Amino acid sequence: MPSSTTIFIKSLNKKNGNYRRVSILGDNQKLEWKQTNEGLVVTLATPIKNKNGFTIKFEK
Repeated sequence: MPSSTTIFIKSLNKKNGNYRRVSILGDNQKLEWKQTNEGLVVTLATPIKNKNGFTIKFEK
């Protein structure tokens, strides 16, 4: 479970392809995200409270 509302994924930088949509499976909250040359940054509106974790879906 993330300790903040910001997730940074270095391997999903612009060199590895561009993404058009980012979402969390099973959750309807709107995500703010941006992809840079350094990686992809996802900002959650509220922390996800699920002790089993969660899955982020990326669509090209």
